Amino acid sequence: MFRSRSRHVLRMASMTSATLALMSGIVLATLAGAGWAATVVEPPPAPKRSVVETEPVPKRACLSQSETREVVAARKLFAPFSALRTAAARGHGETIGVRLCRLNEELIYEVTVLRRDGRVVKVVIDAVSGKIVRILNDR
Repeated sequence: MFRSRSRHVLRMASMTSATLALMSGIVLATLAGAGWAATVVEPPPAPKRSVVETEPVPKRACLSQSETREVVAARKLFAPFSALRTAAARGHGETIGVRLCRLNEELIYEVTVLRRDGRVVKVVIDAVSGKIVRILNDR
């Protein structure tokens, strides 16, 4: 089976470009004589898509450490250390990171918790009240 394929490929490769041009001209002439003249077929127009209103994607921007210190001091926010303790207790694991972020116009803490089973969970805490907003990747 393999040898017959390789022979076929070798035969095709050994054809010269003049032979291929002659063969393609014969095929085109035959098709044109049989009523297969080259016509341009335009594709049908694309269906109009209806505009579906979706919820706007919340804009999230996290602050640097120096910006976090300034904002916590200026706005009397929930302390980052307290957010770490709250997330560790609720996430049932060890906190490995915390970031202060703006989600739309609200300030939140994103606390990353490593559980004993190896899963990483994100705990989102409201930076003003200190209440847990949601837990991501909690199964």
